[in-house]
Amino acid sequence: MKNYFYLIAGLMVILTGMNSHRVYAANPQGSDNGNTASINLLASPELMELSLRWADAWKAVYPSATINVTEARDNAMLAPGHISLLTTEPAGKDAWSMAIGRDAVVAVYNTANPFLPEISKQGITPEKLKSLLTGGNWITFENISSVNPVKVTISKTSPVAAQLEAYTRTDVSAMTFNTVPGTTELINVLQGDVYGIGFCRLADIVGPDGESFIAGLGILPVDRNRNGRIDQFENIYNTPEAFVRGIWTGKYPAALTDNIYAAAPVQPESQAAIEFLSWVSTQGQDLLGSFGFADLSSSEKEANLQMLNPAPLQAETTAAGTPGSTWAKILVALALAGLAIYGVFVYRRNHRLMAAAESFRMSEALNPESIKAPAGLYYDKSHTWAFMEKDGTVRIGIDDFMQHITGPLTRIRMKQPGEKVRKGEKMVTLIREGKQLELYAPVTGTIRMYNEDLLSESGKINESPYTEGWVYTIEPSNWARETQFMFLGSDYRQWLSEEFARLRDFFALTINQNNMVYQHVVLQDGGEISDQVLADLGPEVWEEFQNKFIDTSR
Repeated sequence: MKNYFYLIAGLMVILTGMNSHRVYAANPQGSDNGNTASINLLASPELMELSLRWADAWKAVYPSATINVTEARDNAMLAPGHISLLTTEPAGKDAWSMAIGRDAVVAVYNTANPFLPEISKQGITPEKLKSLLTGGNWITFENISSVNPVKVTISKTSPVAAQLEAYTRTDVSAMTFNTVPGTTELINVLQGDVYGIGFCRLADIVGPDGESFIAGLGILPVDRNRNGRIDQFENIYNTPEAFVRGIWTGKYPAALTDNIYAAAPVQPESQAAIEFLSWVSTQGQDLLGSFGFADLSSSEKEANLQMLNPAPLQAETTAAGTPGSTWAKILVALALAGLAIYGVFVYRRNHRLMAAAESFRMSEALNPESIKAPAGLYYDKSHTWAFMEKDGTVRIGIDDFMQHITGPLTRIRMKQPGEKVRKGEKMVTLIREGKQLELYAPVTGTIRMYNEDLLSESGKINESPYTEGWVYTIEPSNWARETQFMFLGSDYRQWLSEEFARLRDFFALTINQNNMVYQHVVLQDGGEISDQVLADLGPEVWEEFQNKFIDTSR
């Protein structure tokens, strides 16, 4: 068998020598055929700020890249040699497009509306919305006696009619609303009319900080399950971040959402464009929330990558080979193919058991023995740890159990030095491809430092949760008392066994009642929990895990 592999290696060396005149096109810094390539973007007005931010972030990763952003004259504009970023799918039958994010149509009201308590309590249904759009009044809501018609306003620059038709099942010709030229005018109208409502895109009412809505305005909540009230799980309207997360987890009607698109006259073929669009579909998704847009789902991101096909780059011949060298390459290739087929046959015949064992090792089960727990640390029920340094500060981080559950993290969101935290308060957000979990502080105190390395290398938490993956150093204010409620050594191990029992119960309930996940994704043969069990599951499962596993242990 060893001689067989030596023969294969020798033939590969020969074939490589015959192809030494080939030059491989493109590199990940945006170049085609060895020359620096420009990426030209056309952005619809509502996507200009996001497009500029994407361009800046892309150039920060690849300084040698050149990327130009121009505002499109209309929201369906396509041009040769350009990638258009649009809030509507291009109409041309031959045009190419792919979704790069999610947008939403929202009903906006004035927060000074005297009926706000009842409106927020009850929420809106398709029937109520239809009434408001066809000359109705606030009497549509229970306990509100106003019979004055509600003035409804929309903006020409934020076309929303299609979504309103789909949600209310009412033809737009039957709707009554005022139209204003742009978003600025819409905002002005709503800020001056406490009884009015308007319809626009979510991005239109996100404030400059990206963390709140424009002053004086709020989003009319949707009674998703039509039970006459806004339940706790439906309350996603306090901040843009909460709302975007609600869109992603299916708590906002699909009929009121739409995609934002990358489009072109034909599918981009330049490596620079492919690399940029692949980045937008993965790392670039982190910027969407700041501009009022929602991330793609994991399956949509994967579909984009497959569409773009950033496969191994095709080699381009720079000079034609001679007939003799061509035949030699063909013969060598045939020899390699024959030997490969023979090798596969021999390998499968003689090493089936070894292959099966290797397959088992590649999909390891998760159990209490899998979890590392160094001695000398205090462990908390929030799946965090704490250790007092010689200078009296306390270093805290995330335990090995939690990083095994999430799988490789793609981002960490932390508090800033100087902020105070109390035991049991949210202290850090773990993010994997947009899906997130909030963990709680094990101790009370003031943050002195956070681990800056995690901002660019969040995977350190997975690699070294107790050393390089630490999260904060804190000046404690109640250390002696709070450590009485933590675990040391064998007590932590015993508690972990109980946590695994809870974990099994959680997934059994999730699988059997909600049909959210597939059993083979969660469980190994024999019923063992899979390692990195949440990694490839959807955002709805992560939210269930937050609410029913993490939060209930506090």
